[in-house]
Amino acid sequence: MILHFNENINADSLSKVIDFTNQLIENERYGIIYLNSNGGSSMHKDAILDIINVNSKLFKLVGYGRLCSAAFDLFFSAKCDRKLVDGTYRCYTMWRIFGRKPNTKH
Repeated sequence: MILHFNENINADSLSKVIDFTNQLIENERYGIIYLNSNGGSSMHKDAILDIINVNSKLFKLVGYGRLCSAAFDLFFSAKCDRKLVDGTYRCYTMWRIFGRKPNTKH
């Protein structure tokens, strides 16, 4: 199954990931999330990241287009299979500017 995630990270995108994950678990399937985002809510990103990391064997995350801000953090903090499509634009996040590292302890 494939989820196309082409939006800012927010409550609606969290709901989509929850529904997608429930379908994967129910149907015993593997899922690929294609991620292209300018960023969004860190709070919702943290919840999506937790879902992916808890169920890491169910997911492959493919970054394409733009991975900015919260999407950058989501992609590089995910503990599932990951792939960057050639030409993907990666933006640094605010924690890079201020010298902080993302929370990757799970």
